[in-house]
Amino acid sequence: MKSILALCVTLILLTACAGTPTPVAPVDLLILSPQGVAPEKDTVGFNVLVRNVTQAFAAELLPALQSAGLTYRNVLDQQPGQGLGEKLAIHSVRNGARQVILLTVEVVSVDDDEQLQLQAQFIEQEFTQEKGVVSGVKAVSVLTRSYRLRGSRSGDNPASIDELAADYVAYLQGQKRLR
Repeated sequence: MKSILALCVTLILLTACAGTPTPVAPVDLLILSPQGVAPEKDTVGFNVLVRNVTQAFAAELLPALQSAGLTYRNVLDQQPGQGLGEKLAIHSVRNGARQVILLTVEVVSVDDDEQLQLQAQFIEQEFTQEKGVVSGVKAVSVLTRSYRLRGSRSGDNPASIDELAADYVAYLQGQKRLR
């Protein structure tokens, strides 16, 4: 009888956990770089550019995070099928991260200049619960900083990725976010 009860409880737990993200050791901060565009629309290698830029920027952030004593995880998610909000929620819950640096690369019109920009958003969030189980996240505050990489009229940004990352770290420290 005890073994049947144990088997039923095990099956219930397995069924309940089947649809939820697999948790890993929680971190203080998650660096998330989602996909640039859907793969079928990526005719010029934009996703490769997104990966290269965001991962180089993330690598330059790591020493500041380490010196602040923060545990962190860098996640590159170039899987199609989920929107940005879904990816943010899934990876935040999976990693137990209440703070996220979300890195994206976008094309933005600034006056008559079409610019390729790296956008870095620092998001503080709360976990939402459903029936006592963490089910998602809700943004509490968002700080956004954009960096021009290249412009149709303004040309290349003369700053290197490590200089951009140093500026971003200084900005976050000035806002008292790296704690």
